[in-house]
Amino acid sequence: MSEILDCDPNKGFVAFPVAVFDLELTPGAFRTLAELCRMANAEGQCWPSLAQVGRKLGRSRAAISGYIAELRDVGVITTEEQKMANGYNYRLRYTVTFWKEWRAGLGKSRRRAERTVQPAERPLETKNHIHNNHSPSKPSEVVDILSGWKIAVGKAPYPDFESWPSDTLIARSRSATNRAIPVSDRPISADIDAALSRFFANVGLKSAPPLGIGPALVAYLPTQAALARLICALQEDWQPHWRKPPSKFQLIRLCKALPVISDAATEQKLLKSYLRRWKLYRERLPSAAISATVAA
Repeated sequence: MSEILDCDPNKGFVAFPVAVFDLELTPGAFRTLAELCRMANAEGQCWPSLAQVGRKLGRSRAAISGYIAELRDVGVITTEEQKMANGYNYRLRYTVTFWKEWRAGLGKSRRRAERTVQPAERPLETKNHIHNNHSPSKPSEVVDILSGWKIAVGKAPYPDFESWPSDTLIARSRSATNRAIPVSDRPISADIDAALSRFFANVGLKSAPPLGIGPALVAYLPTQAALARLICALQEDWQPHWRKPPSKFQLIRLCKALPVISDAATEQKLLKSYLRRWKLYRERLPSAAISATVAA
């Protein structure tokens, strides 16, 4: 295989977010998106002609134009007409909507996933909001437990520990993960669809939003507060001249960009991850080491 295809990484490569593969795209539209990403700059912009893209893909100008329209309809690209100094039309400017944010986050996603989220550490990116209630002066019991796990982990690589967690810390963690989260605080897909429908009606959209988009957003909106933050973000970003609802991909991207606020569901997930790490770490240790520690 290596003799047929040159896979030298120094010649560059194109990486896609996993969410792109969940879009309903024709094979031609997907190849066109890959070609636009290959030519895009750091801002996600490029200026190829239809003929140029057609030669790369072996398709006609009309076919490429159809693929561009398909990509524009799902919201992964935008196009803008360019004018020359003499007033004649120039090539369209294509912008891959997720490219700038995606490139900037490639090297940071691993570090973000491994950090323990504390209320005082969150960046306050929203505007004209009072954040006094977001960082309580007295940390909750779960935040105190998470701090204990963070000290035990230290800078050790997964799944190791710098110091063994105490039996009290483990018992408190198991007790906290067994507490039931109020069902009323968990939005279901019908709640999400209803909230989006009310918002689209308030902004005066003539066309009804697509039904059944709630199940795709449930994983990104674990609480009613998260759903409320999504609606607030839509209200802040909505432009009066927009006449189409955002696509599923755009809503998922907006959910991921929302500032993280610590809640019961998030804290339980973090505690469960620490307990799984501790279980995996103990399974890797020889039985003699565990017995000696318990006896001590």
